[in-house]
Amino acid sequence: MNFVKHLNGKFLCFAAIGFFALSAPHCQDFFERDTEIEIDGKTPPTFTFSGNGQVSAIAVTDVSANDLSMYAPERAMWEIVPTDETTPSSFPKITYGVVPPGFVQRWPATGSPRALEEEKPYRVTAPTSNASSRKLLFIIRNGQALRLEMADDEGWYVQTPTPK
Repeated sequence: MNFVKHLNGKFLCFAAIGFFALSAPHCQDFFERDTEIEIDGKTPPTFTFSGNGQVSAIAVTDVSANDLSMYAPERAMWEIVPTDETTPSSFPKITYGVVPPGFVQRWPATGSPRALEEEKPYRVTAPTSNASSRKLLFIIRNGQALRLEMADDEGWYVQTPTPK
């Protein structure tokens, strides 16, 4: 009887360890990972998305200082919507103005989006459900698309690319 109790205790311990060891690689699927956006630095820029929420659209907006509301339709540069897979980590790399397979263009309704201009700030958003989403701000400078970061004084600065 003592042997059976001892054996049952060890079995439960090993079973629990085995369960956690086998499920650990899949834990990331159970926890929300924010939608993040990276930029490649080229012009036109190519964006890479990661995260496990459900993205409803990807939009590029002109956020330069002017008299327009930040929500004015005139600020919209380009918007695409996923038609099949909506999980950002499964998206292909997306180049500004090129509609990838599995997406449709919502804005502009027809034709190509306006060209990105030097020294104008732009924002890329990917509204997401089931996870938080981050925005990416960038500027075109000397033919490169550079990420903008918020400074402590609420201003913006250009994040210079790290040489590879």
